[in-house]
Amino acid sequence: VPTKNIPAQDVEKIYRAAITDPTMYARIDIAFTTGLRPGEVLGLLWSDIDFERQTLSIERQVQPVRGKGLVFQSVKQDEIRVIPLTDEQCAILLRHREHQDRQKEKWTRDENLIFPNNKGGKQTSKADRARFHRVCQQAGVAKYQIYQMRKTCLTNMHTDGVDIKTQMQFSGHRQASTLLNHYIFPTEESLN
Repeated sequence: VPTKNIPAQDVEKIYRAAITDPTMYARIDIAFTTGLRPGEVLGLLWSDIDFERQTLSIERQVQPVRGKGLVFQSVKQDEIRVIPLTDEQCAILLRHREHQDRQKEKWTRDENLIFPNNKGGKQTSKADRARFHRVCQQAGVAKYQIYQMRKTCLTNMHTDGVDIKTQMQFSGHRQASTLLNHYIFPTEESLN
């Protein structure tokens, strides 16, 4: 059974549960509002954000490579994407950066990552999933898969009437049929 989007009432609960953790709040907000792949989120650098222009460049992803550990790789379609950020997204990311700056004294390295591990290096997808599952548990919702945040974003864009070309820009997909067949689902609200 393919995973679907997360219902709106559970998204609200997840946001409320993460509010006390600026890092996790920024992590879920990026996923729920930009639709990035989990590896792309983990590959984001602070230099990818232009706060003045309010844009985010998606240039790389973090992937495990046998014998090399976690490495930066190009994004799936080998095409850098630039997407806009809202005032609120920028504020959330700036709060996270202030929180992160206070944590840096515990780090052993600094790779300029927006969402590093607790030592400042690349975070594993397993650790990323575990943090998200803890927030789901705190929120009292199902143990959703982290990839469902991407599907939720793309479903919401579609439901809100965002044109398919914009959805393709955010998702990194070249085929509209891929989006429609695998990432966009009817919401409870639209069905009602």
